Amino acid sequence: MSTTKVSPDIQITEVSSDEESEKIDSVNLMDTKSSSLHSAIIYGDLEEVTELINNGSSINEKVKGNFSIQSGTKKSKEINYAEMDYYGEYPLAFATSYANEEIYDFLINHGADPDLPDSYGNTVLHVAVVADKIEMFKFCVRHPKKPANTVAKNNANFTPLSLACKLGRHSLFKAMLEMGSLEFWRYSNTTCSAYPLLALDSIGPSGNTNMYSALILIINGETDDHLELLEGGVMRQLLDEKWERYAKKWFFQRLIMAFVHLILISVAVYTRPAEGLLLVHGVKDIVRFVSEILVCIGCVLILIIDIGEVASQGFWAFLKNSRHSPAQTIFLFSCLLIMLCIPLRFTGYETAESVLLIVAVPGSWFYLLFFAKGYPLTGPMIVMTYQMLATDMMKFGSMYGIFVLLFSQVFYFLFQGTEGIPAADNIWETSMTLFQMTLGEFKYDDFEKTKYPALTKTVFVFFMVLVPILLLNMLIAMMGNTYQQVVSKSAKEWRRQWAKIVVVLEKGFTKKNLLKFQMEYSVKLSGEPRVVFGSLPKKDSAVEQRGLVVIKQQNRTVARKKKAAISFWRRANKLIVDQIRHQKKNGLTGQLNVKPSISRRVSMLSDDDNKGFSTMLERLAWEKDIDLTKGKAFMTNPDDIEGITHTAKLTDDK
Repeated sequence: MSTTKVSPDIQITEVSSDEESEKIDSVNLMDTKSSSLHSAIIYGDLEEVTELINNGSSINEKVKGNFSIQSGTKKSKEINYAEMDYYGEYPLAFATSYANEEIYDFLINHGADPDLPDSYGNTVLHVAVVADKIEMFKFCVRHPKKPANTVAKNNANFTPLSLACKLGRHSLFKAMLEMGSLEFWRYSNTTCSAYPLLALDSIGPSGNTNMYSALILIINGETDDHLELLEGGVMRQLLDEKWERYAKKWFFQRLIMAFVHLILISVAVYTRPAEGLLLVHGVKDIVRFVSEILVCIGCVLILIIDIGEVASQGFWAFLKNSRHSPAQTIFLFSCLLIMLCIPLRFTGYETAESVLLIVAVPGSWFYLLFFAKGYPLTGPMIVMTYQMLATDMMKFGSMYGIFVLLFSQVFYFLFQGTEGIPAADNIWETSMTLFQMTLGEFKYDDFEKTKYPALTKTVFVFFMVLVPILLLNMLIAMMGNTYQQVVSKSAKEWRRQWAKIVVVLEKGFTKKNLLKFQMEYSVKLSGEPRVVFGSLPKKDSAVEQRGLVVIKQQNRTVARKKKAAISFWRRANKLIVDQIRHQKKNGLTGQLNVKPSISRRVSMLSDDDNKGFSTMLERLAWEKDIDLTKGKAFMTNPDDIEGITHTAKLTDDK
């Protein structure tokens, strides 16, 4: 052992290989076997993992301490993976997080369970999604000995596919789509495939809204990665089909109804008398009464439709869907206020009725923003408005409120006792005066009327520097930043808003109609996909599986992919031949020394030397999708060089 002094407080100790073995033995004497096993997996040390397992470390022991869960983090169903170092809890999950296929194989061969849930219900596939390990995810799903379960749900009810949508793992999500597809035909680089809708479509198997579907989770996402999820051919075609089948027609019908509703409201407002709302003085009042009756009938119909949506989807699902369309929610609230005006009219509370209409009428016009989101020119502007109100204005409002409250009391004392200045009347008038000062409207001569003109002018200077100059320019800068962010991704952002409109519109249909529409844009799947990412509940087990047919072009043809796979196989085969010749020449026995570049792809050979080469070829076959059922001639003796050459020849012929 040697010690290097880096600083007065830091020393680095180098441990030799013999001392390292002693260190492992000493660790085994302590009650920290699982921590040592997890640490060995982190460093990718297969030898140490082997020794720890052989010395009694549990293959399914959870990690100890605060390694996978930050100190003080409260366990719940949903966790924020971005704010914690999460690698799972079991050794197999750690091997998945660090994409170590050799250690993963070793743990599987010694009894590790890839479907064993941790404290959050996550399996190795959930961990692979969190770590965004695409190749490792494929490796776990296609493992020849024990494939991982692709439909397992964690405590938050997320499958691996839905969790990928939740976290915005767009590359992994697209890989999952291809793994779960059913290929119908292929010509050159053009492919026709069906993608199961069970985990993708917002319409569930019984016609209800599937809140854990890929479409719902994607449009609820707020990151740029979620925008990329909608750019794939599958999700885009799904939205196009839903739009053409039913959403477009319903969209324009509701737009016409909105225009008629707003015209009638405008007529009722502009023909409204100052008093005597129940009296008829002429044709003008008759027109007003007719408009008001039609407006009320329209509000009743809208409320009936929304009540039907609540009954169909459930109250909480209705509330979750409402956030997709704040303009439509405001419009619904306006209809409720208009209906409340009816009893106030007949009971004589005209003032209360006027107050409700002052709130309801502008809210009705907000409904046009819902339709404006559906067009590429106006959609990004609506998004900017929402984001600026929700983020920039909220931040500015909190800071501005603090400064106004601060200076309003100061100016109230300064203006108190001064005649002819509204700000001296009460604290409310003082606050309104400060708001006018913020916009640049103030009378500088009024400062001379106060008891302390010099002090008043000094405080005024501080107010102007801190509020109009500093805060307002900060607000302009924040809005400019929001504008640049939205404009840079305007096309993608519009697609997400358009997707939200499609989802909102389908809430106006019954479950029976939604299932009918789904059958129109999908086909029945008679066969099972290679990989299934969604399972039907037991009560819906009799429902037929539906799929979306997509025709798309790929960058490489099947011939080019097959050629690349065979080329890699040849290189691996040549390497094995050279290794066997080297062992035979030097009289060596035991496991072949495979180079790291090859071992990452083919994993380790079997402990049985007679099966090592066959294991490698089988691993290459299932990773590269090569059918070895034809001409299968694996060697039975590692010294049989002719058998290896014969296997390579069969590969070339194939």
